[in-house]
Amino acid sequence: MNQPATTTYPKGSPKDTPRDNRTFRALVVSRKTGHLLLRFPYNPELDLYIRQQLSEPTYIEGNMESGLAESGQPLPVSATPMLYRIGHPDTYPHQLYRLEQMFRQWPFALSREARATLSQMRKANDNLVKYGRTTGPDTNTLQGKIDQAEQDLAPTFKQNATANRRPEITGITGRDPSTAKQVTALKIQLPRPDDDELQGNVASQYSAYNQIQNPDGVYDTIMSYPGSQWVKGKKGQYRGYFRCSITHDTPKLIAELRQNHKLLLDPALARPIAERIDRLNRDLKLSRNAGIELSLPAPAGLDYLPYQKAGIAYAVRKGNALIADEPGLGKTIQAVGVSNAVPAVRRILLIVPASLKLNWAREWRKWCVKGLSVGEVTGGKPHHWPMTNTGSEPDVVVINYDLVNKHYDRLTKTPWDLMVVDEAHALKNDKTQRTTAILGGGAKEPGIPRHRTLLLTGTPILNRPKEIWTLANALDPDYFHNKMKFALRYCNAHETEHGWNMDGASNLSELYRELRSRIMVRRRKADVLKDLPPKTRQIIPLSNDALVRREKQAFVDAARKLADIRQQRADLNDRTAQTQRDSEAYLAAARRLTDMEKAVFERLSLERKETAIAKVGQVMQLVEQGLESAGADGKPGKVILFAHHREVIEAYEDALTAYFRKKDKEADRARPFRRGQPKPPPTEPATIAVVSGKTPKGQRQGQADKFQSDPNCRVFLGSIGAAGTGFTLTQSSLVIFGELDWVPGIMSQAEDRAHRIGQLDNVLIWHAVVDGSIDARMVRRLIEKQEVLDAALDDEGPGTGARTVTRPTTPAASAANDTTFGDDPAAEAVYQDYLTYLDRQYDAGEDTDLADALADYPETGVTATLHYGG
Repeated sequence: MNQPATTTYPKGSPKDTPRDNRTFRALVVSRKTGHLLLRFPYNPELDLYIRQQLSEPTYIEGNMESGLAESGQPLPVSATPMLYRIGHPDTYPHQLYRLEQMFRQWPFALSREARATLSQMRKANDNLVKYGRTTGPDTNTLQGKIDQAEQDLAPTFKQNATANRRPEITGITGRDPSTAKQVTALKIQLPRPDDDELQGNVASQYSAYNQIQNPDGVYDTIMSYPGSQWVKGKKGQYRGYFRCSITHDTPKLIAELRQNHKLLLDPALARPIAERIDRLNRDLKLSRNAGIELSLPAPAGLDYLPYQKAGIAYAVRKGNALIADEPGLGKTIQAVGVSNAVPAVRRILLIVPASLKLNWAREWRKWCVKGLSVGEVTGGKPHHWPMTNTGSEPDVVVINYDLVNKHYDRLTKTPWDLMVVDEAHALKNDKTQRTTAILGGGAKEPGIPRHRTLLLTGTPILNRPKEIWTLANALDPDYFHNKMKFALRYCNAHETEHGWNMDGASNLSELYRELRSRIMVRRRKADVLKDLPPKTRQIIPLSNDALVRREKQAFVDAARKLADIRQQRADLNDRTAQTQRDSEAYLAAARRLTDMEKAVFERLSLERKETAIAKVGQVMQLVEQGLESAGADGKPGKVILFAHHREVIEAYEDALTAYFRKKDKEADRARPFRRGQPKPPPTEPATIAVVSGKTPKGQRQGQADKFQSDPNCRVFLGSIGAAGTGFTLTQSSLVIFGELDWVPGIMSQAEDRAHRIGQLDNVLIWHAVVDGSIDARMVRRLIEKQEVLDAALDDEGPGTGARTVTRPTTPAASAANDTTFGDDPAAEAVYQDYLTYLDRQYDAGEDTDLADALADYPETGVTATLHYGG
């Protein structure tokens, strides 16, 4: 800084200065954050100077014009003085020069703390100007690495001073309390060529330096880096600028801008940038930590597992976080642990699936060390809101998704200290009413107000990388700020004749890194539970040639019908002029053809359901085999059986009931007794636990508890949608799927009801598919999709650690690779179109509670459309 060291500051303090709001100006220090605060009556020149010349100016309150009293009379400007907060002095000591310029033109009264802060800023600036080392830093230490990065980033300070030019690259501190003193983004203030406010001003802005020869090149360079966005300026208030989140690539960006475009970096930013990158690296390591030694508040006799401590530490450190541990690793306990670790968290909202409310309330009372009261919202009426015995609202409110809108006014009245959302993948669609109500959807839909957000899901990406966008944007809107840019970078987005396709995957290693370093902690069972037995998947082929022939014929018929429908569509377009295609007659005809096409795919889904019903007898042989095998403890075996449709669930329920009755009669006949003695009581029949869409949500947890605790309950029969999440079913190590779901994340969730903490045996997963059927092919596609998800969430790069799926050496292995339709390309094309149709139906089916109901009640007429395979 070129100002003399003898600069004197205005004497006096806000206490000593007469309180004439027309002339009173004051500089004070925030006692909470240490930021400098400027209070002054509105002056357009001073206001413009603060917004353009000082770092990180944040408007807090004040009027730029005369206000109106309730009576309608104008208020003088002095009644509402302006209040600004500017960049933290530790982060921006260089702005002292501009503050001193401001004091010369507009005298300010300084508090004692403000005067001391300005003196500290002067010392920091003196150190920066004298920057230099005769020997390099010791890069073997953490501090040395930061110092080395600071040296690499720092420009020549003498050159900055002699240029007499404000650096174009400055910094922006974080918006959350956890990052308020960290520089989290770069602010690059250049005109964008197509910005209405600045277009045509490039020459006037930079003619004095003649350094920016190609603004378009600068724009392309900046926007090619992850986390970059353009913030459009406001006329008369501030210029537009680029906001670039600091990432591991930031040093490369700065070097490119300095070398190719002659842009200057604020000299005070070198160290904050290096420290921010180091913090991201440490968070990345913590996000996959298998355990740390840390003392955390826990109830007497209970303690967190080491990896759970690491998860709690990550969430507390971040403020907003996604705990995405694999199902069965205790995410509920970690959520309570976050509350225990933050004393200020006293008012908590838990949004969970309806069937899990009872378990959440039970676990919170068990693990909470604060003695917080817990209450469940039991219905949609005002009197269903929980109250304590004293008539006050409980500290912890548990509510299910479908009741949020019914109590929205109450939920949004006062900010919550912590909002926890379980099974958060249910909010993957940012367009649904439920998602915008909970997480928000822009300035007009702020969502439920909260100070901290904790999202929980074992499958943050169920089907495709695009599904994590909504959660990422809610937790870190600075980096994950633009959905289209996210799709282009991570979803291989490309334009087709039908619009943009965002169903792909790209740059998965970078996505993995940014998710973990910014918002997500995720551990796999194989990494943190070394003693947990592995999980093995097997495809069990079933022979049924008649079913295969019927399925193939259905696809051949579908190909013929679709060809006819598409020919009708082509004829309709040929005889309708382009200018008449918005007419009611044309639109009605087009809708009719779309409905006909949709009906063809619905019929294919019904064929798959008929196949599932027809193979019930064969699958029951596998169930009987599992029941007759003793468990590791020598007790009779237990089996978990998953299916999808109501008719299939009912068919298995009838078959299981008949099987147990038969076995009981056989046992009674086999028991010897002598004549004249009392006949022994009949054998107590074995029972089954059933959780499907028609099971009342308040009874679902009870069915799971029955399977876990009752040795006579031998089978858990569940629909994939209703019973695939939230429950612990570790009393069985055999999981059989009588039907498939098209979404790999949903299948993994269902499998992990058994593969979780408390499991003692190797979990065996049997996928029973008819050899040569459509399901046999779909299993292979499911595996491929699961590998993509593993690469985005669990691995450094694609294909490094996806689960191995074992296949028996039977015709099923080769059948999965056959085209199924031989030399009929039309039927093969229909099969590919059908998979696309399933993807679209899955994207449309966002309401899980409605989805459960539809899955089990096909008579609604929309089951096949919404719900076979998603």
